Amino acid sequence: MTSPVRGDGLRQLLCLGILAFVLIVIWQPPAIAADLVDLLGQGKVEVQVVGSDIQTVTVRIRPTGSEPLSVDINAGTFFESSNSGAQNMVGISPEAVRLSGRGWTTLTVAAACASRPRDIPTESDRFAVKRLPEKSELAIAARAISAAHVPIGVRQAAVWIISDNADYDDLGELVESTNGSAYGGTRVIQETEAARAMQILDQAGINVRAKRIWRDRNTIVKGVNDSTLAAWLRTK
Repeated sequence: MTSPVRGDGLRQLLCLGILAFVLIVIWQPPAIAADLVDLLGQGKVEVQVVGSDIQTVTVRIRPTGSEPLSVDINAGTFFESSNSGAQNMVGISPEAVRLSGRGWTTLTVAAACASRPRDIPTESDRFAVKRLPEKSELAIAARAISAAHVPIGVRQAAVWIISDNADYDDLGELVESTNGSAYGGTRVIQETEAARAMQILDQAGINVRAKRIWRDRNTIVKGVNDSTLAAWLRTK
């Protein structure tokens, strides 16, 4: 006959065994957290970046070692095209991913084109990952766009105003057709989108008066459908 004391001891051992199993299976060691560019420079990750469209890039990442990593892709991360005919891209929304094991992880990163005269990137275009100087206008603009949570027309207008000193006519090159093409359709960046982009840049501390788009403010303000935004542009 088993004594009560011995039975309690067996139950305790069983509970400890279950707890140990749960810790081994579920517990994950703390991951090393760092920016993607830093991890690349340290040789801790491999990265492949390909084009997608005017709004995103596809980023594939895998660790080179066994240690778990937490990877940050910050707004303002620059994706430099290896194809001189395709636009460079700049990240406009932060992403974070935890990596463990040696497999590839795929992310879709929100981005905007940063070389207006070039073609919109496709899946055949490859990119190198770069870091912009923190105080560069393009990095400041990317962070401001991320914080503003605005639609594609505003995002792309703000980036082109900085990257290419685009005026209002230049911004009209971005169009959308009924079949999803970026050419041969309705203008995406109308007066309201252009004005909002100008306001975001101004609020971020960028001298928008020094940009070519400022010469078009009188034309732009006539088509702005937001009275508060129009008032800002008139009195700026």
